[in-house]
Parts: sequence; structure tokens; C-alpha cells
Amino acid sequence: MNAGVPYVVAGGGGYHNLHTMAPGIGQPPHPIPNSDVTLDAFDDHDWGWLALTIDKTSISGSYTAVSKTGASRVADTFVIPLKDGPPPPPPPTNAQLLDQALGELEQTTVGYRSWGSAQPTPESHWAKALDLLTQLRHNL
Repeated sequence: MNAGVPYVVAGGGGYHNLHTMAPGIGQPPHPIPNSDVTLDAFDDHDWGWLALTIDKTSISGSYTAVSKTGASRVADTFVIPLKDGPPPPPPPTNAQLLDQALGELEQTTVGYRSWGSAQPTPESHWAKALDLLTQLRHNL
């Protein structure tokens, strides 16, 4: 696989007339001409479905085939390991940081009110910082 990208193609369940593979497709693994893809498995005699499980470390699949009689079987399974797990969350934006800072300051102010303590006066550095952050947030 060029660039290490796995392809999963599953198409065995929506059409009532089963088709055989195209002429010239041999038994797997079969390289697909003019591509970097290899056909690793197929079932052209049964209907079926693919169930995927995705977690932080891998993507795994199980293909269940169902015959004309209704008998089912697990026809294929695979696991694709994820190299480094999920990507880290993006860093917070300036607006998100401002919202967090305002929230913290407002919670502390609520705490002053709830505990009956003397609140910072409107002229205090605390009140001025809260006011400046609020103005800055409105300007974004």
C-alpha cells in the first residue's frame, strides 16, 4: 500500500442477484492492475455485512456472510493498528481562553457573594480585570 493507507471495500448486502467477480480476478491476494491496491478477500456466493469496531488503538472488522439457506458465518476478520492513537485535541482559541478566564473570575465573585465575604470593590484590581476581560471578549 502506497503511503500506508488501508482500503476496506464491503458490498455484499443490498442487491438480491449475487454476482461473481470480474473475469481475470484470481484468488486472493490479487493485485489490482494500475494501482497500489491488493484484493485480500472476497465472497461472491453469499450476501453479508461488515461490522467495524474503532477505538484509540485500532480499527477492526468482521465480515459476516449469509448463504441462500440463511446460514451465517464469519467469513473474514481484520485489524488495522493505529500508529499513534487519535490526534490530540486542537489548542484552545483565544476566545475560548478568555471565556475560561471570565468563567473562573465570575465563579470566584459568586463565591464571595455566597460566603458572605466582602466582595472586591468596583475600583479593585479584581473588578478592573474582570471588566477588561469582558470588554476584550466582546471585541473578538
